[in-house]
Amino acid sequence: MPDVPAARRFLAEGARVLERRRAERLLEGGDGVPVRDAVAAYRTADGGFGLALEPDARSARAHPAAISTALRILDEEGAWDEELALGAADWLWREAPAATRGAGDPRLGTGGGGAVFVGPAIADAPHAPWFVPEPGLPPSPVQAGPIAAVLRRRGVAHPWLAATEPLLWAEVDRWCAEPPDPALAGVHRIGRGYALRGLLAFLESCEDGERLERALEGLAPHVAELVDDGSGEDEAHRPLHIVPRPDARAARYVPAATLEAALDRLAEGQRDDGGWTFDWPAWSPAATADWRGVMTVEALAVLRAHGRLPSEEA
Repeated sequence: MPDVPAARRFLAEGARVLERRRAERLLEGGDGVPVRDAVAAYRTADGGFGLALEPDARSARAHPAAISTALRILDEEGAWDEELALGAADWLWREAPAATRGAGDPRLGTGGGGAVFVGPAIADAPHAPWFVPEPGLPPSPVQAGPIAAVLRRRGVAHPWLAATEPLLWAEVDRWCAEPPDPALAGVHRIGRGYALRGLLAFLESCEDGERLERALEGLAPHVAELVDDGSGEDEAHRPLHIVPRPDARAARYVPAATLEAALDRLAEGQRDDGGWTFDWPAWSPAATADWRGVMTVEALAVLRAHGRLPSEEA
C-alpha cells in the first residue's frame, strides 16, 4: 500500500495548484469546481490551452497536447465545463492540419479535423527536445484520439469531432491491416506506442459492436509488440497506461497476473519524499517538478481505481 500522508506532504511542498486540487478531489471527495478553475487558468485568449499545462511544452500559446490534458482532467475529475470544451474544439477546428481542412461534409465550413502532434508555435518557448513538429505537420492520433474520446463521452456536437472521427477510424483500419514491426527500437518504438495509445483511447469511447470488436482484435498484435510488461526502468509503454481502470476495454490485452504485478511496481515506485517520478529523460528543473506532481496524482488515481489505496483513502 502507498503512503498516502507522505504523498500529500509531497504535493503540498512542491506541486502545482492543479495537482493539489486534483488530489483534494481524489482523496477527500472535494468539489470539482476548484479543479475546473485550476484548469481554466491555463486557457489562452484564443480558446485553447497552453502555459505549460503540458509540462514539456512551456509556451504561452495554445497547442493540442495541452488541450488534450485539459479536457481529460475536466472529464475525469467531474469538473466538466461545456464552454471551455467548445472553445478548445473551436481552436482545434481553426488550427487543424492543412491536409484535413475543407474535407468531408462541405456544410462544416473551412476548418478541419485531427490535430498535429505539435505545431511550429512550440518553438517560441522552452520545450522538451522530443516536442518538435513532424515533417509536413500531418494529423496525429497521439493528440486527436484522446480529445475525440472525451468529446464523444460528453456528447459534445462539434464540426471538429465530426471531421475527426473518420480520420481516426481510417487510422485504426490502417493499423489493423499492417503487421507489427519487430525491428522498431528507441524513439521510433516509443513514438509509435504513443500513437497506439491514442487510438485505444478513442476506441474506449466508441459504441459496442462488430466494428469495435474487429478494431480491438486487429490492434492486439501491436499492443503485444509495443506495450512493455512494466518491469523495466527505461521509458516504455506500461500495462497501466492502457488499463488505468479495471473496466478499460484494453484490459483484454493484459493478463491478470501482469496487471497485478504492474500495480505492485507502481505502489513500490513511491520515492522516499512521498512522490512518484517519470521514466523519460529530464530536461528542465521546472518541468521535472511539474511532472513529479502530475505523476504522483496519476499514481494515486490508478491505485485507487484498482482498489490499491488504504481503506480510509479508497
